[in-house]
Amino acid sequence: MKIRRIGLYLFLILLTVVTVFYISSCSDKFSNLSPKDSIIKASEKLKLVKAYRMKIEAVLSIKDVEQKLSFTGEVQNPNMMHLSGELMGMSIDIYQKDSNFFIKNPVNGKWVKTNDFTLGDMNDILKTPEKTIENLKDIIEKAEYLNDEQVKGVDCKVIKFIPNNGKIKEILLEGTNADDVDEVNAVYTLWIGKKDLLIYKMNVDILIKDNTSGKRAMNMTVDLYDFNKKDVVINFPPDLPK
Repeated sequence: MKIRRIGLYLFLILLTVVTVFYISSCSDKFSNLSPKDSIIKASEKLKLVKAYRMKIEAVLSIKDVEQKLSFTGEVQNPNMMHLSGELMGMSIDIYQKDSNFFIKNPVNGKWVKTNDFTLGDMNDILKTPEKTIENLKDIIEKAEYLNDEQVKGVDCKVIKFIPNNGKIKEILLEGTNADDVDEVNAVYTLWIGKKDLLIYKMNVDILIKDNTSGKRAMNMTVDLYDFNKKDVVINFPPDLPK
């Protein structure tokens, strides 16, 4: 049961991280862009960055069980990622290479592909990033500029957006037993550098209501930094499954 609960937590974490990869371009070009257009441009700019680091802080709850966690990681484009952290007293390591995700089983220490590891809905969530970006224009229901802020000394435009609940449910839960999910609510806030159009911070609140696991909620903050630093390199373990 503990492993299954970890799977549910990872499901929430990874659907958000996947969204980060595909949701981020804006000097004061912002004056000529709607909030929605700024988000779409930012998504394209992030994909052009060769490499960066990120830190994830999250509070997750399933029914009455709440967990705080912290992950650090690196991203190399295209499609390479490493995350490491601790959850429920267990060390968690996650790698992405192209379309494959690998998780180190915290019980036996062996690497497994997500489609071989019993983690509930997470496996199908991981297959959706391309479709997420493809449908980005369609899933944003409401977007607005908030007051400008600084993130670590960088002047940022702050944008909050709400995706269409029905469409984000369809995209994120494709291939799972979506009939068990009554509702998916999500609110994203992005901090985008005014001069370089890069996302420096993202916050997300997600609430999933279903009639099997009850409520799954997450509040997560992702900090992105060290863009294009040469020392951001992902070394894949030699024992990853083929």
